Amino acid sequence: GGVQTAKPGDWAVLSNGETYTIDAVEFDKTYEEVSPGIFRKTAVTYAVELVEAGQIDTLEGTSDFKEGDFLCAPNPEMTESYPVARDTFLTTYERV
Repeated sequence: GGVQTAKPGDWAVLSNGETYTIDAVEFDKTYEEVSPGIFRKTAVTYAVELVEAGQIDTLEGTSDFKEGDFLCAPNPEMTESYPVARDTFLTTYERV
């Protein structure tokens, strides 16, 4: 939930029944095309489980999260963070 605002050139991503936007620069750094129109995230994602509900400002706007969701980031400092719903996280990400 929350208000997401895409800029010209940003990506709209459909994954596991959810649609969200990704900043164009971040998308280019973290995804690769595996077939026409199909992309796979290649970057490591750092994550922590959230212990309470709240909101966070992301590159694309404000995002809401629930207790038990995960806060993810492309770096261990957890900058450029974004929330991922618990069910989506558990079915999409794998531990490395």
